[in-house]
Amino acid sequence: MFKVSSNRCKSDISVINALKGFNVGLWLMTENGEVQVFCSRLYTELGVKLNNTDFQSWILLIHEEDRDRYLTAALQEFDSRKPNEQTTVRYRVKKPDASYCWVEETSVMFKEGSSNYLVGMLRDISPFLNLDLRVSESVFRDRQSGLLNQEKLEIDVDARMGSIALITIYVDELRSQIHNYGDLAGMDFIELIKSCFVVFDEHCCLFYRNSVETFSVLITGDVTEAQVSQLCEAFIAELEQSGDGRSELLARRVYLGGYISRDPKQTASSVIWWSSQTCDYAFKKQSQKWAICSSLVHDEVSRYLHINTHLEEALLSGAITVSYQPIVDKDSQRLVSFEALARWDTYEYGHISPIDFIKVAESKGLIGLLGEVVLLDACEFIKKYNQSWASDIKVNVNVSVLQLIDPYFPEKAKSIVESCDLKPEQVVLELTESVLLEDKFIASEQLMQLKESGFVLAMDDFGSGHSSIISFFKYPFDQLKIDKELVHRAVEDARTSSYVMFLYTLCSEQGICLTLEGIESQLYLNSYNYIGSCNIQGYHISMPLTRLAAFDFG
Repeated sequence: MFKVSSNRCKSDISVINALKGFNVGLWLMTENGEVQVFCSRLYTELGVKLNNTDFQSWILLIHEEDRDRYLTAALQEFDSRKPNEQTTVRYRVKKPDASYCWVEETSVMFKEGSSNYLVGMLRDISPFLNLDLRVSESVFRDRQSGLLNQEKLEIDVDARMGSIALITIYVDELRSQIHNYGDLAGMDFIELIKSCFVVFDEHCCLFYRNSVETFSVLITGDVTEAQVSQLCEAFIAELEQSGDGRSELLARRVYLGGYISRDPKQTASSVIWWSSQTCDYAFKKQSQKWAICSSLVHDEVSRYLHINTHLEEALLSGAITVSYQPIVDKDSQRLVSFEALARWDTYEYGHISPIDFIKVAESKGLIGLLGEVVLLDACEFIKKYNQSWASDIKVNVNVSVLQLIDPYFPEKAKSIVESCDLKPEQVVLELTESVLLEDKFIASEQLMQLKESGFVLAMDDFGSGHSSIISFFKYPFDQLKIDKELVHRAVEDARTSSYVMFLYTLCSEQGICLTLEGIESQLYLNSYNYIGSCNIQGYHISMPLTRLAAFDFG
């Protein structure tokens, strides 16, 4: 056990004498463990009594979390320290009032003749750390919400020692709310979000605001996917039950993505990225308000990310192809048109549904390019088909409402058709019934331009949403395509069957062609014998065909 000596050590202490003018604690330790203390002013200020104090007593003053590190870093054995090798360590020392202060100790090994001795310098760094802490608090805090920020999240995730779960919360259109109604309105929404963090109280959590519209919850400790899912569900429920219109509005716009990391070596950026992408997946899928990155969802998220990353490349390279499903007259089975349907088959993920990549195309601003690719292919196909068979068959092409509200769309569509030496009358543009609900005042002008250019206009999937037949007749449509779900339901339900008959009668009186979608078997076809002349489409007639196979149909 080392003793604190009041006598000078016999070794040369000229180095220490040079440091006496500084407000630091100095000590010298010889090979035999004798310790001599100089400049005891600092020790006095810290309230540390040196009289009759041995080395073990000093160790007991060091915070228990710092002792092992201190012993390892600062007091290595003499034979393991090289001359002039410097070591610095920071640790906490207990004061008489039971509080702790931070000190920084630097020690250097000196060799003089055949003797070695260790010289140490101790200084109080608490004031500097307190200042650093205050600066850090401002640097790592989001000014508006008071929550920790993205930079702090990266630091905390990187510093984890074990399993964690990270939940990303996305508030759709929060940025526009703040822009339209000011910071006070934004703060109302932010405070609602913060108030719902109460559902995480049973777990050890930190809360962050990553960006204007994104928040995160970092859960330390081992939690299961089921627990994270329950927390996400509870968060949404808490929002919905907050009791006012704002919370109900917010609940409809909030999406959560949870990711669990049990590998401490996984990078912080990877953990944050997967949680964020899982949240984005939940937002785009919208089947429910949250998603947990389980093994199944992990594959789905990877697939979704592939779509996001490679869609534009696929459009430009021709990887997205067009198939053609025949539309025939119900009674004569005579071919009247083909519907052009975009298809994407990949090596990594096989067939990717149009439902998935069309949503991505709309969100990434690629729907115009996708529409142009399909329209051009359809025009080239139908021109060659009609030339080969000396026929006058039309081709149906789907148009997104986002394409339609583009004021230049009518001109672009006409230009593509004419570049293939076709007339607009040979092209049927199918519009979903959402056009009756969204941006109708803008879209009506484009519809009139398309009609005046000669395009045939069809309302697609009628009956799948909330549009009415009254709204339908406000626009210059030539055809009405009844959604397959309505067609199927009418086979089993008399009231639905009467409604379909009503639509047929009304369209016949107005000179509008009716098409029944979803004719998948002879049963469905026979069920509509009571309806007069109309067109039919479905797998009973033909599945979507490749361009080569479609050339042989008819």
